Amino acid sequence: MSRIIFILPFLFLSLLSLSATVIVKGTAASYTGQYISLFAFDDLLTGKRILLQSDLIDDNGTFEITCEIAETQKTILAINNVEAVLYVEPGLTYTIDYPPFQTADLQRFDRTEIQLKVHYLPDNDLNLLIRSFDAEMNSFFDEHYFEIAEEQYRGSEAFKVRQLHNGSAPDMIPVKKIGESDSSLKVVAPTRKAELINGFYKRVDQRFGRYLTHHYFSEYVRYSKAQIDLVSGKSKKELYREYFMSQKV
Repeated sequence: MSRIIFILPFLFLSLLSLSATVIVKGTAASYTGQYISLFAFDDLLTGKRILLQSDLIDDNGTFEITCEIAETQKTILAINNVEAVLYVEPGLTYTIDYPPFQTADLQRFDRTEIQLKVHYLPDNDLNLLIRSFDAEMNSFFDEHYFEIAEEQYRGSEAFKVRQLHNGSAPDMIPVKKIGESDSSLKVVAPTRKAELINGFYKRVDQRFGRYLTHHYFSEYVRYSKAQIDLVSGKSKKELYREYFMSQKV
């Protein structure tokens, strides 16, 4: 028992020693007199959040939040229901401008998401890297989603073919006799799908390869590629073994 009593405080102090101070400061001119809060995710699957620290925005519209974190993570910076994503790393300081309330893209009953302006960021900062990668990913999906996701997406040509051959004709499909040729019902060849996906991976490696030594960003890219694996028809059992089984997400 005495050994356990000795070990527990040692482990606690060890965890504290791994933590480092993060400072998030800047201006939020439209929100004077309100509290700005920094939240971390307690559970990424459910979206449950925990409060790291808050600060009152002064009459000059400035604030400074100081807290301790033990690992690089995605956080949410929020003023009431207006919030933005900020990726923070232990030991770093982030200087931001919080956009005026009236310029928020869309007012909702629950939450309004905005994009922060973060100053003095180095080229390898996570916030820049992830925004750039997300832009590449979104562009790829916008251009090729219907080709790579043919087996998953219910509006795809492959789905239409299966429906027609099963004797069912959804409202958006012209009624034709089964077996009648229709050039609009071509299924994307597996080789074409592979070319598209491999081409995207090659572009990612060319543009971001030198930054993949950053563990968090490397994992972010890896799990983003898992989305492509999922919609392109990869076995869910394979996905589970590759991305979830016996590992931290």
